Parts: sequence; C-alpha cells; structure tokens
Amino acid sequence: MGEGPRFVSTAVRVGLLIALGAGLALPLSGQAPPDSLPAGVPLPNDTLPINPDSVPTDTLDVTGVEVVELNEGQAGDTVYVLPPDSIFRTLLELTAGADPGLDRGVTVWERDELLGNPALTLLDLLAQEADLLPLRFGDFGTTEAVLGAGLAGGRIRVFNDGWEVMGLSGANADLSMIPLGGLERVRIERGGGELRVHLTSLQPYDPRPMSRIEAGTGDLDTNIFRGVFIHPRALGGSLGVTIERLDSQGPRGEEPGARQGVWLRYALHRGDDFGLAFDLRRASTQTNVDSLPAQLGRTDWTVRARTRLASPLTAELFIGSARLASDEEDGLTPVTLSRQQYGGRLSFDDSFELGRAWARLDARFFDG
Repeated sequence: MGEGPRFVSTAVRVGLLIALGAGLALPLSGQAPPDSLPAGVPLPNDTLPINPDSVPTDTLDVTGVEVVELNEGQAGDTVYVLPPDSIFRTLLELTAGADPGLDRGVTVWERDELLGNPALTLLDLLAQEADLLPLRFGDFGTTEAVLGAGLAGGRIRVFNDGWEVMGLSGANADLSMIPLGGLERVRIERGGGELRVHLTSLQPYDPRPMSRIEAGTGDLDTNIFRGVFIHPRALGGSLGVTIERLDSQGPRGEEPGARQGVWLRYALHRGDDFGLAFDLRRASTQTNVDSLPAQLGRTDWTVRARTRLASPLTAELFIGSARLASDEEDGLTPVTLSRQQYGGRLSFDDSFELGRAWARLDARFFDG
C-alpha cells in the first residue's frame, strides 16, 4: 500500500495547510499584540478596576492595557481601556450535569489532561477506565469498541457537542474513528445499562491565534501527525482546524493500516448570548483485512445555534447528517449508509448559597 510515502505526502500537505492558515491569520491579528501603553505612563497595578458585568472574565486578557487619565490629580478618574485584540468570544456551553466523582459514575478528562495522555483515539482513552475493556476486531485500522458491565448493543452512546455519533454499520459507533485532537473535554457518564460519552470541541482560550504540531515515528514504520490551529477572530468569527494521521506497516510490513481524522469549525458570535457554528468531521481508516473494506470513511456535519435565554438557562437547536462509505474498488460490496439528525437541548445550571441545581433536556429525531 506504500503507507510510508503516503504519510510523508500527507504530512507535507498538512504542514503547508497550517502554515497557510497561520499566514492568513497574521493580517487579521498578530500573534502577540504590541504594548499599547503610551510612553511615560506607569504600568497599572494588579487590581484593575474593571467592571465584570461589562467584560466577560473568561475571555479577558489584560496584556497591553491602556491607561487614560481623565483629570490628572483627581482620585477615581483613572480608566483602564482594554485593547480590542484582548477580547474574544466563545460559544456558550451547556454545562448541566452531575459533578465528577466515582460515587456518581462520572469521569471528566479536561484539555490539559488530554494533552498529557498518550491516547490517540476515544477507544484508547476509554480503555484507561477501570470498568471498561477495549474490544479490537483485528489488525490496526479495524473497528474498535468497549465492553462494560451491563452494556448491551446500542448502549454505548457518544455525543459530539450534543450531536449523537450514530452507529451506521452497527449498534454502536466505531470508536477508532473518533480522534482526540480537536477536543476540549471528554465526559464519561455511567447510568443504568448505558454508557454516555460527551465530547466538547476545542474553543479559543487565548486572544492570540494558537497552533500546535505533534509528530513522531516508531517501530514497524509507525508514524503519527497531529496539527491544531485555533483563531479567536477569523473572518468575522472564530475558526478551529485539526488534522490527524496515524499509520503503521505492522510486523514484517505485512499488516499495513492507517487512521486519519479532520475537524473544522467556523462560528459566528453576536454578543455574549448568541452563537452560530458549523462543524465538519471526517474520519477514515485503511486496513488490509480480507473480510473488511480496504478503505472506509465517515463524514459528519452539523449546524447549531446556541443562545442564553436567562442567566442559568441555555438553549441549542441543531441539524446535521452522517455518512459512511467504503472504497468501491476493494472487491467487496460497496457500503454507503447515511442518516440525518436534528433536535434541541436545554441546560439549566445554577449555583447558590446552599449548593447547585441543574437540569437538562435533550430531544433528537432521526430519519428512518
């Protein structure tokens, strides 16, 4: 199959794509905005008198704060003005859910933990849970799943930002087709006879564009590449892109296989209370097993709108489609399956002196 050269060409294309994205980002906003303090003005202290109601604290960067003296010598007339490049917006999150804990059956992997974890796919991560057992069906690149106590067919459900990753060719989704590169959080919830995995996509967490590249090689001609690019202010909104590839030739070069994943998100923000986002996910596998398609690809796209109805209440409407297709030249019956999905979600999450109250409601509809 020539996986070695194919990996090199793919890596080169991915590198060029990320370099191009970074180049396009530079005219929009520099990687490090210059200091906006005028000459001769002292630096502000660590307690900036900024009204938290006017600027969201989770999207605030005080680098390059401009100091303006309205009336010199009069107390209370110093105003700190944030430069435009230090403020950015993210999509609202639907956070309702039980707090993490073994007694609640909830495990949460945050972004920093995912970065420090050797897992490359969702199956690799779930295999580290004490009560879950990985299930692999053959050589590298074939279908993968997990087993757990009380979990029957169709009882392992995966949600990408509320969008259910449906199992098109079986009861459950193929976990080998869910990479971890574009994820902010993985939340695992155990219920009565059901395991739910909630995936939260990566969002901007700094006012500057961010890019990250991971690459490596190892035994059996194994290669890995992961590229991530996030821009908080691109084309009037925010942009996120990840490209991942893992391939191997196997023992004696006789068991080649590969996995590849792409995620793209473009979001528009209207103030802090409304956002509209388009997500595209593409995952593909290549394997050399006679009873399986040589190449299999899955494409999911969604369009979602989120709004804050009240301070603790957030709503979302979404629509999208999923398609699974195989290579028609593999000698097997071609596989082409697709399903549409649409629905909405409500999240109520409020904290008060006596504790925390939360509730969530999801409604999904599938064609067929």
